[in-house]
Amino acid sequence: MPSNPKFSGLHPAAIALLIPLGALVLWRSAYPVTPWAVVLWLAPAFVVAQGSYQRTRTFKRVWREAVWHPNSFVARWLTGRLAALWKAGIAVVVTLPVLAHLSLTGNATTLIALVVVALSAFGLSAVLGRGVQRQTAPALVLPVATRLAWWIAGAVGSGLVFTISLFWTPLPDYLDAAGWGETLALIRDQIPGHGGPVAWLMATLSTFEAMSYLLAREEARLVASPFLLIFQLVYDALAAFSFARLGADAAMHLRSGDNAVETG
Repeated sequence: MPSNPKFSGLHPAAIALLIPLGALVLWRSAYPVTPWAVVLWLAPAFVVAQGSYQRTRTFKRVWREAVWHPNSFVARWLTGRLAALWKAGIAVVVTLPVLAHLSLTGNATTLIALVVVALSAFGLSAVLGRGVQRQTAPALVLPVATRLAWWIAGAVGSGLVFTISLFWTPLPDYLDAAGWGETLALIRDQIPGHGGPVAWLMATLSTFEAMSYLLAREEARLVASPFLLIFQLVYDALAAFSFARLGADAAMHLRSGDNAVETG
């Protein structure tokens, strides 16, 4: 019988979450000063990439062992490394810009909520491990628990951040602009003027975020506009699921930390 998993202490898994969160805080402060602050992206990128890679490799390995004979030449080829690398790359490409953009432009209330989402995904991974270990193979306890935690924390966090956006976030200044051209110029001016691909990427994400307000303004009914609701919900869901992913991927270190989640 597997022992009950434990969740205590500041073990390496917790550090794997606190370091990228701290890096994002430093990124918010440092990027207006120097474009070299982009190196701080390496911390969250590494955690997301490694967590995604380990999760996919574990799923592929368990599947391979269940389907193919150990001496099969097919089993030797189907290692799951390429699929794991591919998914890790996609995870970083999708998640990292959203993490960086929200950390740079988000207001304090939204950022606090997103940090809570990341911490919740991390904690849920350990808690869900207790139930998951009675339902699945020992090797899959952590991958399944972290995936469930990611989706649960992301879904709940989407509603939380969406509520904050609608009721506790002031309307942006660019709504007073004369037209689309002036509005887009004001949005670009909010990003520190270092130029280059990073500034372009941050400005593009700001434009996507602003699209809901711009389309709603054209309808002259800002509060009840379906454009405001749809675009804002999509953006807030991206934010919540990105931070939830960071917490869940950091929790993939629980296995190699201090046995916070026992996997047999």
